[in-house]
Amino acid sequence: MSDATWLKLSSETLNRMMAATLLATTVYLFLISSGMHETAIIPIVSVVGVMAIGFALIKVFEHFRAEGTPLTA
Repeated sequence: MSDATWLKLSSETLNRMMAATLLATTVYLFLISSGMHETAIIPIVSVVGVMAIGFALIKVFEHFRAEGTPLTA
């Protein structure tokens, strides 16, 4: 694959991570304002998971962009 493909995948991953963070923050604020303090931790924990997976994917994409795609046989 070309460098542009890996760069596009990294960019799309960052965009989706930002959207997930904004959505989770909105849900968190809604739950806090509704008085459901115990439930409000769920969106924050899920964002931490999304960020961990997203940054791992970006690291893999950037590695493939820099080193080239491994041969598949």
